[in-house]
Parts: sequence; C-alpha cells; structure tokens
Amino acid sequence: MQTSTLKVTANARMLFVLLLIASALSSSAQTDIWTQKSDVGSNTIQFSPRVGPLGFSIGNKGYYGTGLNVIYMLDFWEYDPDTNTWTQKADFAGPARRSAVGFSIGSKGYVGTGINEDTYYKDFWEYDPALNKWTQKSNFGGNGRENAVGFGIGDKGYVGTGYNEDGPVFYFKDFWEYDPASDSWMQKSSFGGNARVYSVGFSIGSMGYLGTGFYNTALYKDFWEYDPADDSWIQKADFGGGIRYNAAGFAIDSKGYLGTGTNGVNYKDFWEYDPAVNTWIKMADAGENENGGAVGFSIGSKGYLVASNSWATKGTEFLEFDPAINTWILKDFLSGIGRKNAVGFSIGSKGYIGTGKNVETYFKDLWEYDPLTNSWTQRADFGGGDRENAVGFNVGNKGYIGTGYTDDGAPAYYQDFWEYDPTTNSWTKKQDFPGTPRHEAVGFSIGDKGYLGTGQNTGAEKDFWEYDPAIDNWKKRKGFEGDARYSAVGFSIGLKGYIGTGTKSNDLFTDFWEYDPENNAWTEKAYLPPYNYKREGAVGFSIGNKGYVGTGITGYGYHRDILEYDPDLNTWTQKKNFGGTGRGYAVGFSIGSKGYIGSGEDIHYERNDFWEYNPDSCFSYMAFADLDGDSFGNPAESILITDCILPAGYVTNSTDCIDTNAALNPLAIEICDSLDNNCNGLIDEGVMLISYTDADGDSFGDYNSIISCVIPAGNVTNNTDCDDNNAAINPSAIEICDIIDNNCNGSIDENLILIFYEDLDNDGFGNSNSSVDSCALPVGYTSDSTDCDDSNANVFPGAIEVAFNNIDDDCDGDIDEFGIGISEVNSISFFTIFPNPADNQTTIQFSLAHSSQVNISVYDLSGKKVIVIINDLLKKGDHTYQISTVPFLKGIYIVRMKSEEEIQNRKLVVQ
Repeated sequence: MQTSTLKVTANARMLFVLLLIASALSSSAQTDIWTQKSDVGSNTIQFSPRVGPLGFSIGNKGYYGTGLNVIYMLDFWEYDPDTNTWTQKADFAGPARRSAVGFSIGSKGYVGTGINEDTYYKDFWEYDPALNKWTQKSNFGGNGRENAVGFGIGDKGYVGTGYNEDGPVFYFKDFWEYDPASDSWMQKSSFGGNARVYSVGFSIGSMGYLGTGFYNTALYKDFWEYDPADDSWIQKADFGGGIRYNAAGFAIDSKGYLGTGTNGVNYKDFWEYDPAVNTWIKMADAGENENGGAVGFSIGSKGYLVASNSWATKGTEFLEFDPAINTWILKDFLSGIGRKNAVGFSIGSKGYIGTGKNVETYFKDLWEYDPLTNSWTQRADFGGGDRENAVGFNVGNKGYIGTGYTDDGAPAYYQDFWEYDPTTNSWTKKQDFPGTPRHEAVGFSIGDKGYLGTGQNTGAEKDFWEYDPAIDNWKKRKGFEGDARYSAVGFSIGLKGYIGTGTKSNDLFTDFWEYDPENNAWTEKAYLPPYNYKREGAVGFSIGNKGYVGTGITGYGYHRDILEYDPDLNTWTQKKNFGGTGRGYAVGFSIGSKGYIGSGEDIHYERNDFWEYNPDSCFSYMAFADLDGDSFGNPAESILITDCILPAGYVTNSTDCIDTNAALNPLAIEICDSLDNNCNGLIDEGVMLISYTDADGDSFGDYNSIISCVIPAGNVTNNTDCDDNNAAINPSAIEICDIIDNNCNGSIDENLILIFYEDLDNDGFGNSNSSVDSCALPVGYTSDSTDCDDSNANVFPGAIEVAFNNIDDDCDGDIDEFGIGISEVNSISFFTIFPNPADNQTTIQFSLAHSSQVNISVYDLSGKKVIVIINDLLKKGDHTYQISTVPFLKGIYIVRMKSEEEIQNRKLVVQ
C-alpha cells in the first residue's frame, strides 16, 4: 500500500551519491541502503553549494568536490567544457572534509590535508580519471592542516602554508615537495612571506606563485615566486587588488589570474599577473556577485570559477573566463528549485510531488517520477492553486490533494479537495473536506477509502474523516485518541492506518496510534523512542508489511535517522540513516518495494534532492573463483555479482593463495613442508625446528645450528655444551677439581679449590704468609695456617711453653707466660701424662690447689678438637683419668687442661 505524509518538500543540490559495494559474507549481500536519484524536477543529480571545496583540472576536464554543507562531503565531480556538463565521479576515498588542497601532476590529480570538525588531516590521495579510482599515497610530510596552498610544477607537486589550531604552531609557512615517482615528500625552503592561511597558489611554467591570505588579524596582498630549480623564494609586485583572503586563482598559458575573496566584505574583482614584466592588470569582474571562498581552475585557454555567494544562495554559480576577450560567461546554475511542505504520493509504478513553498513563493506544480528511468516529468498543475502543508494520498489509480495554507498578505486555510487522474493528466474538484479548513494534517488510504485528520487552523485538531471516492462523500469517524496535534506522520499498513509524532504549541509527541476502519477504533501502540523521535515535520511511509518514520525537526535540530515499525511485533527498529542532510517537512512515499524521500528544509535552505530507500537491497559485489572447492577464492579470477545470486564454483572472499590445492587456505594448519599452508604470506612459520650439532654424543649441542622440519641425526635442540669434543663435559656433569669447567656453567673448579700453607719445619702447622691453591695437599704443606715460627718444629700452637727461653713456644702471642712450661716450676697444679708415648692407653694425673671448673681436651696438630676428656667442676686435690688411645691415629696430639687459674698443654704421642 502506498502512503503519503503531511509535511514535505525540498530544495537544493545533492551532497553525494552513496555507492556502496560490499563484500558479501554469504551468497547474497542484503542490507538497507539509500541511493540518491535525480533531483525533483530535474533529470540529474546536482551538487550543493558548500564551504571549503577544492578544484583543479586534469587535461581537458575540470574537477570539483569535498567541502561542507551541513555535513562533510565526499562527492567528486568532473566538468567537460565541450559539452558544458558535470558528471559525478567516484567519491573521494579519504574521510569527508573541507579546506583540503587539490592539484594535478601530469594525468593524475592529488588531494590531501583538510579538516573535519576538530580533526586535521595529512593523508594524501591520487585520483586516476582513466580508471575513476582513488589510491592512497604517502602522508603529507608536514603537520595536518586546513586551507593550505597546493600546485604542481612539472612532475612534482608542492604544498605549504595553512593552519592548525591544535598548535604549538597555528599558522604555517613550511613548504613541501611531492614526487609521485617515488611517492615521497621532501621539505623545501619555507615560504618567503609571513606564515598564513587562506592564500592563493598556482604555477606558471616552471615557477610557482603564492600570495594574499591572513595571519591572525593581519591581511596580506604580497605575492611571491618560487623557483624549484634552486629552491628559492623571491618577492614580486604586490597583488593589484586590496588585501584579502579566501580568494580564487588559476593560470592560463603564461599569465596568472587572482580575484574574488573577502576581508569582511566580499569581492568580485579579478586581476591578471604577467611574470615577464612583474605587473598586475585589472580584468573584468567575475560575474555580478561578490564571492568569498570560490574555487578556481583552468582548462586550456579558459578559466573557471565555482562560486557560491552565501548559504542563502539558491544555486551554485559557475562562470567561465576568456582572457582573450576579457569576458566572464555564466555557464550554469547547478541546482533546481527546492521546496518544503509539499505533498507526495504514488499511483501504481509512479511517484508524485507537488505544491509546497520556497522562501515566500508558493507552488502548485506537480511532478511525476519514474523509478525505471530515474526521471521527472512535469504534469498538469494542481487544480486548487498555490499552497503548502496540504494533504496528499492515492486511492486506487487516482491521486488526491486537499486542505493547505497560503499567506499572501492574509492567512488562508483551505478545505477544497481535488482528484488527479494520471491517465488523462487532469484534475477534478471533489467534495470539500467537511472539517475545519486546516493545514499540517495527515492523510492516507486504506483499501478503497481515504482518511484525513489532525492538523491546525487557529488551534490543533484531532477530528478524523473518511473519504469514499466512489460516491465522492466524506464521513466523520471516531476522532484521533491521542492529543490534538499537527505536523504528525500518517501512513497505512495493510488494512490499518497509523498516526504518530507531531506537535501542539510547544509540546512534541512520540506516541503512536493504530486505526482500524472496520471497527472504527484507535489503539495505542509502542511509542517511538522518546528522545530521538520527539519531533515534528517527519516523514512516514510503508513498504510491504512494515512502516517507516524518519527525518524531522526538534527545536533547531534537523534529523536523518529512520525507524522501521513492525505491526506484528509492535516494535521499532533503527535503520540506516537517511542519505541526505538532516531535514524537516520533506516528502515521503513508497513505490513497490522501495521508499522515497525528497525535498524539505535543512538548516540552511529548502532542498530538492531525492533519495530511494531499499530496506532489503542487494549490493553489487565481487565473487571469486574457488577451483579447489575449499571455500576460499582466487583474487586473480573474479566476476561482478549484481543479482545477489552466487554462481557455483564462486565464493565472496579472495583469500586463497593456491586455488589448485584445497589443503592450502587461510584456515589450514601450517605444517613444515616449504609451502604457505595458511595463506598468510609466510612459509613454515612457527613449525620450523632449530637444532644444534652434538659431536660428542652427550645430548648437548654447540652453537652451530640449522633450521629444518626434522631434527637430523647427530643434532639436538639445545646449544648449551661448552666442549662438544668431550662427552664428560656438559651442563649435567659433576664439577671435579681438574682445572676444567666440567659442568659448563662458566666457572672452573668452583667450590673445590683448597688453600694449603707451607710447613717447612714439618710440625703440622703452616705459615699463613706462604700458601698455594690446589685440589690436593702438596708435599711440604698443611691445611693449617697458625704456625708462628715455621723454622722451628718445637714452636706451634699447643706446644708447651718453656719458661725463660724468650720464645712464644705455643704461638698464643705471649712469651714465657706464667704456668706454662715443661719444668712446671711456676705451676699451681701438677699435670702429667704417662705412659707417653702411649700404645693403647695412657693416664692423666693432676692436682688442684682450689676447687675449679676444669676442661681437659685432646687436639690434633691442625688444632682440631679430637675428644673432651672432662669438663666439670672439680674439688681441690689430686685427680687421675685413664683414656684409651686405640681410636686415635698414630701421631702427635696436644692435651690441654684449662682451669679457672691456668692453662697447661702437654704433648701426647700415640704409637
């Protein structure tokens, strides 16, 4: 069922065509899309006025694109001066932007830098007109920036100056050369004047020229010549006009041309520069209107300006300059007439848009759209006269328009009602709408009846009426049960009608209601999302068993979003945004399985662009041959699928690397076979083995390695051997004292080397001042270092101190200390050992003059304690102890008795 809306219309050119080519992940690529169609009342898509576009020429064609008009734009257009026609080309492939640079080198065009909101770009792109293709190149060598200057000289390109508010330098004067042959940037001498933005640049012959612009609050008219041969700047004669920025310029043959621009007031003057004599001559003004922000380029012997006077301009002025006769010719206004608050409906396979308003002009024209040819045909004017905010719908093979509003000095609300017959292209007046004259109502048809309700006159309405064209009669039905309102949406799905959104005074609505004509009853349904869809001036239509609501106005916000309503589930689903600018008071209707939105009002002016919506669209996409049947395609063998039917033997990916071997594909497991099994561009990655030579067979390898799929005999997986010629030497060996690093830890004989001391007198005690490091005890050495006289065998620790010989016999640091000596003359206690030497046992006798703690111990000659004989508190008197010498090794021992009064040592010989 086709439907109508309540508010509608449009104006202006189109921003860009959404040509989406998707790589399908299944046998058919399905999604919802918007496609721009011919503008209302025109058989072409026309581009919009904009801020910050770019322009240049390649050969005998001109090019224009990008910029900002409510949204940042990607569209790109080619101008043919021979036919005076514009053709839309492939969208710019980088992010949408304004204030970029564009120039040509040879047969290619180049675009880069620019800004989108707060993002400054430095990406750089090449356009090939022969292939209609964009290719990304090396990023611009300087910082991202807007409103720089770019031009080509010979086989090189040049970019410099510009602005970036992110700092630390806001205004630039750096200058860069681009070489397309090597795809590289090289910094050259900085611009000779002050840093600036919004300058003009072009080349004449082998020289480049740059001038005008501004820095902060300073405006310039200086003009400079750049010589790439010696990388130098020379100041030339100042520009002949006044100081300015955002001017336009181009070169024709041996002359340069610069003009228009602004310094707060826009200019239209235009000047010719002759580098041969370094002079400026004023030429004819560029058209009738002053322009700031025009784009200039030259083709052959002519120059061209694409100029927009202001956002309020209803078109984009396009001018051609002929320097031979010093004349500007207006070539074309690249726009149609936009409108808002029109009506739209469909009859059979055709769509219709008519009436509406542009600024203060009301319309009564009617246009028929044929989606098969994407063309518009003007039909008979609406019979009721000029108006806006009327209601339009179809019943069967006829169309109907009624109600509405004009204000040509006095407000007029209408209630007349008219029938359109597309077969005879004629209008017939029918019975007037019986309700209050009104505008901004809703209308739709269900079966063979039409319905009209809501709207406003002096106040919001909520009455609801049914029209029967068979008898030309109106019948009042149950009033709309939501709040009274106007600027709502209305449409039908099957045998039910729907009304929602809209406004009353300062209230905006998101409620949604279903009307059942059989029972003459209203049922409240799921609200539209309360924040996003609280709006007026939206559009509504149905396709099949679904309804669609979108665009509209909230305060000063213009919307692009689209919602789909499913009456079976009573749910809303967000769909792809409308393809044009956000707007209100547009027209919406459906033809067959497609929806259409056009005209309306955006933030700047009325528009006349027109868009087709396909809720279940098949994109064109590439399919790739899969010869080996592994579900991965050959990138070298592809076909374009336009009907969503994937042929046998083809897949939608192009990731196979060998399409003759099903075992080789991106999901295969890489094995070690000298092949790229998983198609990642690498061979045997992660599966090759590194092994090392093990010449001595101890399972430890040396540093000599090989990489192979299988570890060969004689190789191991470690390289930790330090001597691969000796199997006893490896990291698992036990370190022995042999002056070799047995365990390969980098240390030799660690923890095994001992220190021995020279024992010249062979008394078992060594000289601490004479030592050697050795694994074993050398002859003439001992492990002891306590001898204090290594030339006297009777002097050693533990020897009996001999009285009055002036020698420290026992090496305790004291000479002839009391109580120590063989004579016992000064002894307080008697202390003797017998027999001595002893075979199996010996007896120790001693006497104490007083009770005392006594310790008697036996030491070997190294000073090591062998046994403690007694350690106890003894009474005074004589004491005798027998000890067995059987456990003792043969040799010399020292028996030491220590009491509270004295220490005595005795030599004990065990034999």
